[in-house]
Amino acid sequence: MSKHKKHKKAAKEKDGKQDHKQDKKLDGKRLCKWDKDDIDGALDKLKGIVVPAQFICRRCGRVAKESSYLCKPVEL
Repeated sequence: MSKHKKHKKAAKEKDGKQDHKQDKKLDGKRLCKWDKDDIDGALDKLKGIVVPAQFICRRCGRVAKESSYLCKPVEL
């Protein structure tokens, strides 16, 4: 295996570990408390949380499909 392929494989494995670490960090964390880095690191997870939007947070205006993801949910 060439150096380039080894480097690519190592990078993929590292990304997979980071994704898992990011998911654990966000488990149980309300969407209202996610910061920019949380959003950038878990965009696919975010899509699953907000589509289809059923609730909106009175405090920050974020939306989610379940009220448990928001701190001050109001049904849309």
